[in-house]
Amino acid sequence: MAKPVSPKVLPYPVRPTASPAIVQRGVKRRRAAARTNPRAQGLTMPPVIETAHLVMGPCTPADAEAFMDFCATDRSRFLGGPSGRADAWRSVAIHVGQWQLRGYGNWWLTDRATGKPAGRVGLWHPEGLVEPELSWVIYEGFEGKGYAAEAARAARDWAYANLGLTTLISLIDAENTRSIRLAQRLGARPDGVHTYDHGGTVTIWRHPGPGASE
Repeated sequence: MAKPVSPKVLPYPVRPTASPAIVQRGVKRRRAAARTNPRAQGLTMPPVIETAHLVMGPCTPADAEAFMDFCATDRSRFLGGPSGRADAWRSVAIHVGQWQLRGYGNWWLTDRATGKPAGRVGLWHPEGLVEPELSWVIYEGFEGKGYAAEAARAARDWAYANLGLTTLISLIDAENTRSIRLAQRLGARPDGVHTYDHGGTVTIWRHPGPGASE
């Protein structure tokens, strides 16, 4: 009986050898991308940002649990909820993964006073949306403290400083009066209507650019 041959495991994927010209074109393309794309520079998770009351950073298991709890309540209705844990978990994974694909995304908030998850704020930019959206979710018990505005300003400032953006949008349902008031507080103004693939419509709120007064 022939002796079985063990498979050879390599520490990296094997790729066909390319010609020097093809390799050089690839190097130039990656260098060009690195000048404008944080993802190409290796930014695959949110940098930690500390504000007066919050620590904004990568998602942790505690953040995921808090978001799944939030999605089970009626307070998540403007995100399409209430929804079950499985759907909420997939939403968490999508937002975590966007940092890998875009080089920017959402921050998960920790209340500095209690150490508890307080929400999620940042840039949402799925395929089909022509520009990044500044979005926010604040959990029960942390509303009315100014946390959403505090985190949204920090995320917006980071986007302007690091992505070269000159404006951002927020997509807000006409019945979401809390978010409308926050958008106004941040200096945003109505700028048309966005229609989703499923037919629903929301108002586009346009944020002021870098250095503009709110």
